Amino acid sequence: MENKLFLLLVLGVLSFSIASACDVKVALVNQDPYPAMPSDYVKAVFQVSGLESADCGTVDFWLDEKYPFSLDPGAENKITMKSGTYLRDYQRYFLVPYNLRIDENALDGDNNVTIYYSTLSSGKKTVFQKSFNINVEDSRTDFETYVKDYSVTTKEVTIDILNIGEKDVEGLTIELPKQENAKVSGSNRVIIGDLNSNEDDSATFTADLNEGDLSVKLYYTDQIGVRRNVEKTVHFDLSLFESTVVQKGSFSPTLAFIIGFLIPVIFMYVRKRVRKRKEKAMKKKGMAKF
Repeated sequence: MENKLFLLLVLGVLSFSIASACDVKVALVNQDPYPAMPSDYVKAVFQVSGLESADCGTVDFWLDEKYPFSLDPGAENKITMKSGTYLRDYQRYFLVPYNLRIDENALDGDNNVTIYYSTLSSGKKTVFQKSFNINVEDSRTDFETYVKDYSVTTKEVTIDILNIGEKDVEGLTIELPKQENAKVSGSNRVIIGDLNSNEDDSATFTADLNEGDLSVKLYYTDQIGVRRNVEKTVHFDLSLFESTVVQKGSFSPTLAFIIGFLIPVIFMYVRKRVRKRKEKAMKKKGMAKF
């Protein structure tokens, strides 16, 4: 019984020694720049250690190219290393650098990048997987839009835009696209220009609006020079502008015509009649003297 226990203990120690003989470790040791920017590059350097043991055999290292990270076409992905050779040069680790392209729509904060590495010893290949975070600072912003004013008479609609994000923008352009609830007359685009964070501006269009949802498109250039666009849905409630409609409706085109044309004509006609009466009265006084 004691011999069996001793044998099991020896086998356990041997198996532990064999298993621990190859112990490859991978760490992300540098990200440059930090944080990275969308639509730009980031240099990620990985450190591979544990290669001093020849039991690891051939070690392959590669990166999973998935959103939001990718390599340029033709760039080398898989790196092959031979274990057991680094003690001769007093080097116990291997550095693997990647120049990663970041998608322009990468989200703000930590973005996951996955790497794989494999060992090949005695004809047996073992694959490992590990994930790391690359910090990205989003350059996009967001907007709040609403119908500020509308006139049924003039068909002028004013849309207010507020930059509710943390980033300033350049070349902001507002578009009121073709849609069922908005029949635009003239240009359907208005250039606002620069709009800083927490600032607002407005754009005025000539359009016949029906009550319901309106689609508004906003185009802008972010802080890294990428031209972006966002579409907003604005609910248009005609009842909110009824008092404005009544006030403006009282000054109708007909009334404007009366004030601008007929009243001066009537005034000139009355003045002419009065002058004729005066002349007639003067003639009667002259005849009476004779």
